[in-house]
Formats: sequence, structure tokens, C-alpha cells
Amino acid sequence: MGDGYKGQLGLLLLCLLLAGCVAVPRARQAGYAELATWLEANALPGETVAVQEPRGWARLTGLPLVELPAGGDAFALLARLQEAPPDYCVVLRSVAWEGVQASPWFRERYRQVAVAAAVDDPFAPLTLYRYVPSPFDGGETLSLNLTLQDTAVGHVTLEAVRLSSQRLALGEPVYVSLMLSGDVREPLHAEWQLRALADGRVWLRDARTLSADAWPTQGTVTERTVVAPPDALPPGEYALELAFSRPNLAPFGSAQGALVAMLSRPPDVSREPLAPDHPLEIAVGDAITLAGYDAPERIAPGDTLRVALTWQVQGTVGGNFKVFVHLFAPDGTLAAQSDAIPVYWTYPTTAWQPGETIRDVHIIPLDAELPRGDYRVLAGMYDPVTGARLPLRDAEGTPLADDAVPLFILRVR
Repeated sequence: MGDGYKGQLGLLLLCLLLAGCVAVPRARQAGYAELATWLEANALPGETVAVQEPRGWARLTGLPLVELPAGGDAFALLARLQEAPPDYCVVLRSVAWEGVQASPWFRERYRQVAVAAAVDDPFAPLTLYRYVPSPFDGGETLSLNLTLQDTAVGHVTLEAVRLSSQRLALGEPVYVSLMLSGDVREPLHAEWQLRALADGRVWLRDARTLSADAWPTQGTVTERTVVAPPDALPPGEYALELAFSRPNLAPFGSAQGALVAMLSRPPDVSREPLAPDHPLEIAVGDAITLAGYDAPERIAPGDTLRVALTWQVQGTVGGNFKVFVHLFAPDGTLAAQSDAIPVYWTYPTTAWQPGETIRDVHIIPLDAELPRGDYRVLAGMYDPVTGARLPLRDAEGTPLADDAVPLFILRVR
């Protein structure tokens, strides 16, 4: 058999292989249809599905599709998933997907929910995974681009950091993901610390060792830590720092550590304005304004929802009122609630003074069996003796229905 014939045959096989990827085999199409039926019964409107073969999903489901790279590279698949994790992904049996499924990132975030075995298909079974949020995925990513150099060991560059929050609140850990790149020839000792700017006191330390083999030739490695504010942490500004040292404890780069982020612990009661993540302007009775709130947009069943309301006091509050934060299911039933005296039952409205700003946190545990869905979160104030709610008006002076503020839609997933 001549070399020219072999080349033509190889080209023909390649074309057939590519054609098989475009025109989805009938056996696999049946598997896709089975998974689409599962999604129709279990997925929520608007949830996304990631697939490598979008033609296999044509007209099977009305859910938005995320197209994944069709090549055989696990790194490319992971990179696409990490950009914006889809709610579901369809996994074909392949070497690339075996690499993805073995990765710690994927194992932490995706759970198998359905399997469709297609007969006579080498890519079977088709497996459907659902995304489970990681607390390290939330928040904002900040660019750093800071390089630490050691002539004897190498260099480390702090590329960026993702923080679940830049606010320190009691009972609310801050999840930190630091993206690093570099070239080091020894293991490094890494120590995180939370330092108060007012007096330099270090409130938290977290140390670990980074292996010299952990640094990829391309891309980044992620170093994570959890900052859990101690109960005695006073209000103020704090520096989150990371210092490296060599196995002989000699400093690597700066002995003082590199500044990774600035965090703040807001006071519960302040004479200075506070800036909530979601500002509002709701008049509550004649002397109070609801100026905004802080809360997550997504949470898992069984987790604890924390909603921080920001109140501003314009005059004398003529009563001892409770604050309510209610969570309503898609069918309108009350799913969870908090009814409490403000500031963890410690600062009743009879003690509020004109000119004060109050940060009032409400802690609402969610049932582990709470159905997935979009829940409405509403808030307001009422007289606990009579049950009468304080009247609410928006910025234009329009009364709010049921004297309750519709704060936001919470995605329970």
C-alpha cells in the first residue's frame, strides 16, 4: 500500500471522525433526549446547560446552552467551566473528561444527578452533573500583579485575589482565593495574617507549606484561606497580608508580607454613614430610613442566610419595634423568617438616637430539605404588642404594599 494511499485514507478517516462530532450519532441522541427529560422535570427556568455537542441538544430543551470546547484537552474544558460555572454540564466518556472529573475544582463543585446509557456509543454513558456553589466562587476579583523575588530561590507573582466579601462581620467567614504564578526551587512556607491598621495587632494567622512542585510552567496556582473574624474583633480597618519564607525560615521577598487586600469591620452603631452593598431609600414611619442591605444572591438548602439591614435615624423613634425579614417560596408560602429586636436583640429602637446609623444583621437558617427555587426576601418593622406594621414609603413617597420592602430574589440552589 503506497504512502499516498495511506495519506488519503487517513484524511478520509479524519473527515469521518469530524463528521461524527458534528452529526451526533442516533444512539447518543437518545441519551441526550433522556437527560433532557430529566432536566425538564427538575431544572429551574433559566438554568444553563454546558455541552460539547450543541447540535445534540437542538430542540430538546429550552434551557440556555453553554458550548464547551470540542477538542480533547481537559485544561480547555476546565478553563471554560471556571469562567462562569454552568448550572449543569453533560459529560461524555473521554480522556479529557476523566481529567476534568479528577480535578479538585470539579469534584468540589459538581454532583452527579443523572446518567443516560446510549447503546453502541463509545462516548456512553452520558452523565449529567449539577453545580453546587463553592463559597470561594463568590465576590469580586481584584488585580494585584505583585512580584516577590529571591535570587537564591526564584520568584512568585501575586496575580489576583478573589474575596467573597471585603467586609468582616461576626459569624461570616471571608473566603479568599489568591492566584499565584512563579518559579521556585524550594518549598515555601506561607503565612496569612489579619493585622489591624489602628495598632498593628495581628488577630489571625494561618500557615501552610507550598511544595516546589506546585508551580505550573504555565497558568496559575490558587492559594486559599478562610478569614473567620473572632467575636472580639473591634470595628476598624484591617490588612490581609501574606508572607513567604524558605525552609530555613529566611524571608522570601518582604519579611513584612505582601498586602493582599484591605478589609473592614463595620460598627453595629455609628455616627458616620455606612455604605451597604445594595442602597435603598425607604421611609419607615416618621423617624427611620432603611438605607440598604447586604446579603448573598445565592445560597444552598441547609445553609444560613445572613441579611444585614442598614437603618438611619432622623428623629425620636416613638416605640419599641421588632424587625422582620421573611423568605417566601415561589408558591407564596412563608419558608423562613427572622423577627427580632435590632442588633442581635441588644439595641431596641427606644434607644436609637437621631443621627445614628445601625447595621442590623438577621441570621436565618434554611431547612436542608428546602426546595430549589427563587425566593422573595421582604423586610419591615412592626409593633410586637399590636402586630401593626410601620408604614413604608419609597423615595417618591409611594406607600409599599403590605408595608413590606421587597429586598431581593434569593436563588436557592
